[in-house]
Amino acid sequence: MTKQLSLSEVQKVELDMIEYVVEFCRARGLTVFLDSGTLLGAIRHRGFIPWDDDADLIMERSDYDRFRQLFTGDARYKLTDATYPTAFIKVYDARTSLVETRLRHPQKIGVYIDILPVDVLPEETEQKSRYFRGMNRLTRVLRVCEQKLRNPGQGIRGLFKRTVYGLGNLIPGNWLRRQLDRYASQYRDTNSSLRTQMMVTWNPTKQYQAAWLGSGRMAEFEGKQMPIPQEAEKYLTVLYGANYMTPPPPEKIERHTFEAYWR
Repeated sequence: MTKQLSLSEVQKVELDMIEYVVEFCRARGLTVFLDSGTLLGAIRHRGFIPWDDDADLIMERSDYDRFRQLFTGDARYKLTDATYPTAFIKVYDARTSLVETRLRHPQKIGVYIDILPVDVLPEETEQKSRYFRGMNRLTRVLRVCEQKLRNPGQGIRGLFKRTVYGLGNLIPGNWLRRQLDRYASQYRDTNSSLRTQMMVTWNPTKQYQAAWLGSGRMAEFEGKQMPIPQEAEKYLTVLYGANYMTPPPPEKIERHTFEAYWR
């Protein structure tokens, strides 16, 4: 590792990756959209949220699976493999090196963008509730297996947490991530009109209509035109609430736990 990247350099690396992935998808008939804080940045700032240090893209599950099969990368851009401790894939820039402090076993990757699948959500209320509860349990187990224990506390509660996290070492992470993938995509062949990002949220309020994604539209992002959901404003209201256009106060700004360097 050599020189540490500044926030603006991290964002520039991520912007180049977004362009690369969007063009890759366009050339192969795959639909992809800006998501989460990246989408919010496009709508509220016409680019990155000033303090944001990551980027997110989404695809419907069928396109996500095709992308995972087709994307072989090149000397610069790589795709995380089955050993990386998240339930979704990332594209990273191999010219950079990333140090993540939250993981038990940090992987050798670079500055990345998240590629997230959009999963079909059942419409029946009880079925939907069981689906979210099951994903909640699986995701909690994955967190125990893959992330460091922070602030376990004292007494019986602290002992319990340390014991649970110790047992987490016994569960193969690759196997657990496969189970998560199968569980999240179990309704992919149903006719439900509801969607969610089950791989990153198990909150029953984070659901929306497939039509809100639609065929998408273009929006300005860092001086470039990028694809966003057709009904991006409705979608952002589900993710962040009705006041999503108002930036949070400084004390509520969230940042990720990594340092990035040029190789």
